Amino acid sequence: GRTALTAVDGTTNVYKVPDDATSVSVGVTNTVHRVTGSLSLTKAYGSQAQAAGVVDDGATFTGTYTCTYDGSTVSTGTWTRTGTGAATFTPADGSAAVDALPLTTSCTATEDAPDNDQLANVSWAWKTPAVTYGASGRATTATVASSTTPAVVTVTNDATRVYSTVRIQKDYVGDTAALDAGATVTGTLQCVGPDGSVVSISVPLNARGISNTDDGSAEATLDPTDPNAPIKVLAGSDCRMVEDSLDNDPTTGPLADSSYKWGTPVYSY
Repeated sequence: GRTALTAVDGTTNVYKVPDDATSVSVGVTNTVHRVTGSLSLTKAYGSQAQAAGVVDDGATFTGTYTCTYDGSTVSTGTWTRTGTGAATFTPADGSAAVDALPLTTSCTATEDAPDNDQLANVSWAWKTPAVTYGASGRATTATVASSTTPAVVTVTNDATRVYSTVRIQKDYVGDTAALDAGATVTGTLQCVGPDGSVVSISVPLNARGISNTDDGSAEATLDPTDPNAPIKVLAGSDCRMVEDSLDNDPTTGPLADSSYKWGTPVYSY
C-alpha cells in the first residue's frame, strides 16, 4: 500500500521521505476557474436634452445588447432605462448574465427609436443616438478586460429643434386697373411658438395678388433650411398675418385714382 508523506513543519510543499521507502510517487493536481467580468450601459443626455423641460421626467429608453466570446454569442438580451443613469439588463433565455462574462468578451448595443412624445412639444425631435464604447468613448466595442471594472457602453440622446415652412400669399379680387403697376402692400407675420417664443417679419407683396401675377412677387416662403432665412418658425407655432393699413389716397398709395377704395382684408389660414 501507499503511505502518505509527513509534511515538514514550517516549510511549504516539503515532505519527509521515510528511511525505509524504496520509491516515492508524487501527484500534482491543477485546477482552472473561469475569470469573469461585467457589462454596464449608461444612458446620458446631450446638451439640448439636458435643458429644463425639454425631456419628460418619465422618458423611457430601450434597446438590445449582444456579447461575443471566442467567436460565439455568450449573452444577448434587452436593456431599459427611465431617464439617465445605469440601464437594467434582461438576458435572453440561456444567455449568460451580464455580470458573468468571460474576460475578453466584446459587447455591442443598439437603442430602439425613442418616442418624440416624450419631448416637451412638437418643436422638438430626437436626434440619432450616439452609442460609444469604453471609458474614452473611442473603442469599437465594449471589451470585458477586468474582473472588477465593468466594460462600458454609453448611449447618449440629444434633441433638436423642428421648424416649419411658412408660405405667405397675397391675393386680390377686383379690377386690376384700380392698382398701379408694380404696386405693393405690406403685412406683418407674427408666430408664437409652443414654448411662448415670438418671431415676426414684415413682408412686402405685389398688391395684384397671386391671381393676377405669375412672377412670384405676390408670395413669400420662409424655408427653415435656407441659411439666409430672416426668421425660423418653430413647428406647432400659432401664426397670424396682419396687413398694414391700406392707403386710399391715390397720391400716396397704390390705387390708380379716387374712384377706388380698399375693402376690408380677409385672412385665411
